[in-house]
Amino acid sequence: MTVPARASSAPSVREASMMPDVLVIVLDTLRADRMSCYGHVRPTTPGIDRFADEATVFERAFSTSAWTPPAHASMFTGLWPSRHGVVANYHLPAGLPTIAEAMHERGYATLGVANLYPLSPDRGFDRGFERYASPFALPRIRLPLLGSRSYELTPEFVSYALRRALLGYDPSWRNVLKLERWLAAEKGPWFAFINIHAVHGPYRPPRGFAGRFTSAELLAAADPEVTARLTRGGGYAFMTGALQASAADWDVMRARYDEELLYADMLVVRLLDSLRRHGRYQDALIIITSDHGEHFGEHGLAYHGFGLDDGLLHVPLIVRWPGGRPARQRDDRLASLVDLPPTIAEITGATMPADLDGRSLWGTGEGHPEVFAEFHPSALSARARQALPGGAGLPAPGQRALQAVRTGRFKHVRGSDGSHELFDLALDPGEEHDIAAEQPDVVAELGALIDERLVPPDRWPREQVEDHDEHVASHLRNLGYL
Repeated sequence: MTVPARASSAPSVREASMMPDVLVIVLDTLRADRMSCYGHVRPTTPGIDRFADEATVFERAFSTSAWTPPAHASMFTGLWPSRHGVVANYHLPAGLPTIAEAMHERGYATLGVANLYPLSPDRGFDRGFERYASPFALPRIRLPLLGSRSYELTPEFVSYALRRALLGYDPSWRNVLKLERWLAAEKGPWFAFINIHAVHGPYRPPRGFAGRFTSAELLAAADPEVTARLTRGGGYAFMTGALQASAADWDVMRARYDEELLYADMLVVRLLDSLRRHGRYQDALIIITSDHGEHFGEHGLAYHGFGLDDGLLHVPLIVRWPGGRPARQRDDRLASLVDLPPTIAEITGATMPADLDGRSLWGTGEGHPEVFAEFHPSALSARARQALPGGAGLPAPGQRALQAVRTGRFKHVRGSDGSHELFDLALDPGEEHDIAAEQPDVVAELGALIDERLVPPDRWPREQVEDHDEHVASHLRNLGYL
């Protein structure tokens, strides 16, 4: 449910001059190491690279979870997942303060755009936004051109439908157009959030982007039937052992993912250029990040969820401060998605609770000594059941709750089944060698931090959705899997 219009007592001119516009761009499912500004060998993000040249690039930023709802809830509340409650239960709890509500109270227009059912108003993620665009909250139609997918009737939809038919664009195009129109109409300060899920599977880059990185040699080494199945959701079969995929097959998947990222980069550039045209870029606070990464066969896993390794948790975080300062800075502090609300609040003068888990990234403070992440497999297991009837044989990370703590050197992952893993990230960045048995003192020390800072899985709220499977099926259809 969206909030009412702002109170008539507008801030003074002096106050308004200290209230920069704020734009949060979330590139759904983007792992940092696939971006050229984070060292990837392919030029996947040329536009974002230029943006990063006048921003701060946080090199060690991490998500709080392995998939969308808990990570976004942390971005909105500044809390670890088990503290905000969106873990096994992925409704954003009523009464839990969000940054959108705080910005609304501060006098900002609050605008949100998302195309995913897990972020829909049904889940409470529109709270605090005066306007929140979600296809799951608006009248929809069905057109032969778009198969079984349903979308709203708007000018942005018409533009999207044409590009979908001719070029294979995804709904992210429509979302960007909608936010552009909303922002152009706002005269006072605004707080805007957009989820761009262009790099989310299935891996089908649009025309003009497809083929940019999938060379003939790359395709010749792979099995086209296997790569086609992986594109259509066959990663679930891969995780059960029902589908064998070679390193060459996964190389094709990575290349297609990179091509989708190149498309997403174009969308980001379009949105930023729109701000420049309207004179709203220079003094804005602009944050580009992601909710989680993606697996490409690492650890026997596909897609996202089902683990808390860095392929899922290491996300981009690029912040352009109002006025563009500081520029060209690389920041190696440990950072987390929980840091977004306190950072935004400090810069804008909004009020958030004092007991947040996040810390403001403004300035040169020491950052976090450790960051946390949590995952419960219930919802993703349901999604797997849609793609692979029965869901039997899912890997161990898909059958247990996980909690992880990461320091500058170590990561400890603890399962609700009593399992313990420890990785020395300085020597083993790929998290291939579990040294928990060799370092029991470190396991105990880090386990005590989990006990102190997080809520144990047996106290997590449980999902309460009667027609959960139908919602999951609708979400998969919206993404293009079904």
